[in-house]
This record gives sequence, structure tokens and C-alpha cells, in this order.
Amino acid sequence: MQRMVLALQTAAGNKAVRRLVQPARSSPPDQPVQRCGATSHAGCPCVAEQPPVAGTAATGPVLGRQAESADPKPKLSPQEQDAMKASLCIGDELQTGPATRQFTGREQQTVSATLWAARSLASSGVQALSRHDPYIVSVARRILHEPAMDPDEIATTARNIHQALDTPVVCGTCANSVCNPGGGHSALADAADDHSLVTICPFFFHPGIPVVEQRRTWLHEAGHIAGIDDPPPGTPYQHPPYCPQDTGGNCQDPCPSGDKNNVDNWARLLECVASL
Repeated sequence: MQRMVLALQTAAGNKAVRRLVQPARSSPPDQPVQRCGATSHAGCPCVAEQPPVAGTAATGPVLGRQAESADPKPKLSPQEQDAMKASLCIGDELQTGPATRQFTGREQQTVSATLWAARSLASSGVQALSRHDPYIVSVARRILHEPAMDPDEIATTARNIHQALDTPVVCGTCANSVCNPGGGHSALADAADDHSLVTICPFFFHPGIPVVEQRRTWLHEAGHIAGIDDPPPGTPYQHPPYCPQDTGGNCQDPCPSGDKNNVDNWARLLECVASL
């Protein structure tokens, strides 16, 4: 049921989801998905090309059943409704209050487990890249689109990402501008401009976000913390493009664009070389 609702969100926008979980109100904005916040240096752009959450594309039969039914609304339990609204920042009562709070017990379990998974993967990736094996170096250069990149630079950058996973973490709320910047946008997480903090946002805990996407979010934000995409002094920051969501597990060409300054390319690179 939760995945079906998230599929409807991806296909039809949050207006449809809002009609499922709360009474209709005047012109709520649509809410595209993005991995990190839009207002900080490390924030992601609020553009239509952002990737959908993996595994949530709605299928014809699902939407068909919605259209053909006399009552197309999925039946959610009160607990499911509350969890859905909280993760999507739906409800005026969620828009006020402190910008951060303590993680709940379940949220802390999710944070600890997915962060541990990211650290483990990054550690394996660093070990693989530090061997300077010609094949592994060739994989790294291909994913980064850097055919002449020095193996030492590749290994050092991977090591910096792994170390950045030790950055302090806080739980952001819907009242936090990096999690809920306005305009109907949601963020999974955000890396602070000064590289001192990672904020985990309510959408990170949406029931339809798969573990692999949560783990990849840690690697992505660690790349920001490591300064991979820091612009030269005096140059406005522009978030690099995402790698397509449907290339997960593809180590031949997971990122058709990007280079050594793209945090998503580095996240996919670590995923690919960790098992080599």
C-alpha cells in the first residue's frame, strides 16, 4: 500500500497524495523529489530532471485500477496516514517549530543501519582503489569520465568521502529550510555549506525510500562534505547533475555525464568497486 502511494506520488505529484491523506485545500504545490536541500551550497537544484525514487514508477494497471474504481483512494491506516504526511511535510502544523529535533527510536535505527552500510561500502571501495589495480583504475576513470585521472588522486578522494561519513548528523524537521525550502520540494538530506553538518530530513524516512537509496544518499552528502563539487572562490555554486536512477547496479556506464567533481558519480563509483 505504501509503495503504491509513493508510485502515485511519482506519477501524478503530491496533489494526488494529499487528496489521499488529508482533506483538500486550496492549490497545494506539487512536490518533486531531490536528494539534498535547495537553499544551501550543497543543495540540489529544484528542477524537473531530478530522478524519481528507485522502484516507484507507477504502472498502467495500478493507475488503471485507480481510475476504474468507484472509490480510487487506497485505504491507509491512521498510522500510515500520519507517517505519510510527516515524511512529505503535509500539514500546516508541521511547518512551524524548531528546525531540528531528536531522532525517534525507529529513525535512529534507520540512520545507524544505513550510515553503517555506507561506511562499510566506502571502506571496501577505498581498499580496492588503493591497490591501484589497472582494471579497477579503468573502471573508476570510466565512471568519472576522466580517462587520465591519477590513481593516487582517485584513491585519496575516495578516502576523503569515507572520512566525511563521520561528520555530525542532525534530524531536520519540516520547519527546516534545507528540508522543506518551499515551492513544494522535498529533500532526503543536506550537507552544510561549511562542511560541518549533515541534516537528515523527514523524506529520508518515507516508507517507499529503499535502503539502497538511503545508503547512496549518505555517500552523496559525504561527497559534498569532502568538497568534491566546491566551486572556485567567487563562483556561484551549481549542483552537478544526478546519475539516472535506473542505472543502479550498472557499472559499465551508470552516469552518462559528470566528472570528478560530481558527487553522484563518486557514489556510483564506490558502489561499483566495493565488490571488486
